[in-house]
Amino acid sequence: MYKATMLYRQPSDPDAFENYYFGTHMTLAAKVPNVARVETARATPNPDGSEAPVYRTAEMWFNDLETLQASLASPDGQAVVADCAVFATGGVDFFVSIVD
Repeated sequence: MYKATMLYRQPSDPDAFENYYFGTHMTLAAKVPNVARVETARATPNPDGSEAPVYRTAEMWFNDLETLQASLASPDGQAVVADCAVFATGGVDFFVSIVD
């Protein structure tokens, strides 16, 4: 399995981020073809009470690298990637990994 991971940094308006993320962005993400699994999570403070280095994470899992690449290159994949610029005011980091 391969996964595309998005690390969203602290947004300027967390409430607006959450509303857009679940009201619009995840609707777009659901259209990406051949996704085997999706996980999202909102960060909490670290055990020492300090702020986490990210605000939210998202992972899209795919059966193989070729499927991941084709899915993200599809029109729906490109739409969801481009949409990050609309609401991720703190920025977003993206990487692909192979699941051990």
